[in-house]
Amino acid sequence: MSAYKMKYCFCSNQLISQYRLIFAYQLIRHGHRYSMKGQHLKGHQHYEQQLNYKGHLTHIGMVQQKKLGQLIREEYISQKKLLGQNYDINEISIYSSNSSRCLQSANSFMQGLYPEESVQINSRSIQNYQINPPYFCDNSQNNNQQIQQTLEFQGCDLKVYPFPIRNFGVDDHILNPTLPNKKNVIDEQKKQNMKVVQEEIQQFEKELKQIKNKIKLHEDFNHFDVSSLFDISLSQKYFGISYNLSEFEYDLLNYLKAFQKLHGQYTQYYSRVTISPLLNYLLKIIDLKIQNQINMNMIIGITHDSRIVPLLQLFELINLNKQKSELYSQIKTIEQYPPYCANFTFELYQKQNDIKTTSILDNKINESFKIRIKYNGKYINIPNNQNKLLDIAQFQSFIKSHIVSDQEYNTFTGSNIQIQQFLESFISSKK
Repeated sequence: MSAYKMKYCFCSNQLISQYRLIFAYQLIRHGHRYSMKGQHLKGHQHYEQQLNYKGHLTHIGMVQQKKLGQLIREEYISQKKLLGQNYDINEISIYSSNSSRCLQSANSFMQGLYPEESVQINSRSIQNYQINPPYFCDNSQNNNQQIQQTLEFQGCDLKVYPFPIRNFGVDDHILNPTLPNKKNVIDEQKKQNMKVVQEEIQQFEKELKQIKNKIKLHEDFNHFDVSSLFDISLSQKYFGISYNLSEFEYDLLNYLKAFQKLHGQYTQYYSRVTISPLLNYLLKIIDLKIQNQINMNMIIGITHDSRIVPLLQLFELINLNKQKSELYSQIKTIEQYPPYCANFTFELYQKQNDIKTTSILDNKINESFKIRIKYNGKYINIPNNQNKLLDIAQFQSFIKSHIVSDQEYNTFTGSNIQIQQFLESFISSKK
């Protein structure tokens, strides 16, 4: 594996000891999924699963998310004491996009964050009449036995606790925007940047042919189809099928995938526009926490790469030129295209012994409240700012400078939403 040596900022223990963590918002990409290009794997191992479960979460993705939940439990429950040892519905909320891979990821994550022994249900005797559902079973002997039987429950006999997974509705502009103009916009961007993308990919024709041959794809398969090569090789790799691809070849596919995506879909303007509702939501929930208007200590959103990539661009963590220059290097200083379970965390700190009553618009809160940001568990800076702990005003100003107006958002995406009204209505309904 390549050694990754990222340039991250760490706060001094002396400075951070003056503050206590009071809130965290986490945005997490779903776990490993089945390939979106499974049709190219005919005759390969796992072909039927890849074809039949296209895009769905795999068992590996479930374990990934559970492991991530365990890591978050260790940090935010055992170490930082942000959350209690036992699950409390008033303390944490988890949201997901409406896709099955995100919903399953959310459930798997919560199983790791709150294992069975941390979910407490009052122990008491329960009579059958209390639990029997209104469904007739044509077996009178079994029915009579059930009626006479009294079950003694110690806690809950459910092996998996049904954590409530929330969403933003069908018209979700936060975790998985449904954009009427999306196809037309992306097609136009691809058309405008087609030449530069083709020229970049063609530089690696020899390497791409070799990758195609190693995977043993059909001779008619276009080796310049970087998106399919990346999706197939990565999905199979997690199943333990590497096709003897080298780390360089995986890094090359990652780079070309990123190059294609950032020129075809996630252009700077596209990312800035489409991430705006999420940034508005982030500012809103932090503001409400500062004003002590929400009780939650942690909110989690399970999402797609469509939310992670724009944030990588926002914080200048992804750089195609540097990524290309480091293809032949064992040391990496720049982030690659986001892996499964990639995550951002926004931490809100309060100065010890201060009282949370001031609005975010009041400059006096700069000394009382601070923000720290993490990507994949490591603290990062915002561009052009080396402060180890961000003032609220600095954070707010930076985020607001990257948010477009509702009119601009609706014109570009073909949507019809007033984001502030939507957030006010949505958040008030969840308090």
